[in-house]
Amino acid sequence: MAHKSGEILAQIFLFLFPIIVFYLFRKNKTINKRKSVFLFFLLSWLIYVLPMWLRNAIENKSVLFWFGFIPNFGCVMALPLAFLYNNELTYQQAKSKLLKLSFISLFIILLYELIQLLPGYGYFDIKDILMTFLGFITVNIIFRMNEKYFCKAFE
Repeated sequence: MAHKSGEILAQIFLFLFPIIVFYLFRKNKTINKRKSVFLFFLLSWLIYVLPMWLRNAIENKSVLFWFGFIPNFGCVMALPLAFLYNNELTYQQAKSKLLKLSFISLFIILLYELIQLLPGYGYFDIKDILMTFLGFITVNIIFRMNEKYFCKAFE
């Protein structure tokens, strides 16, 4: 029973988190200005949650293989983007904050993956760790390589 209620709470969180992030962007009056950042967050969040929600409905083993570790990629990208709503940030400050928050996300997810090495705490998969690093690198490269696009959001 406790496991089932934990799953339900997790699903509620997965659904509500983007709504909370949207609210924070709106509350700080940055949703229009930072639309590109919010959309990047939303895309990353969908990469995180959709494979988890669709796993039980998919029977194709190749798709299930990818759905097993793609959520790590989306999660490590989405979490730091969710905290770039502050109205006071310049683009340079946002790049620095994104890097710091990305390291924190990377550390938390890697810690979670390493805990799964302990007996009875889950299933350890090196692909999860590789996708976590790939997501960390991707979010920072996309944010930096598209300076012209994202810089407008922090003027």
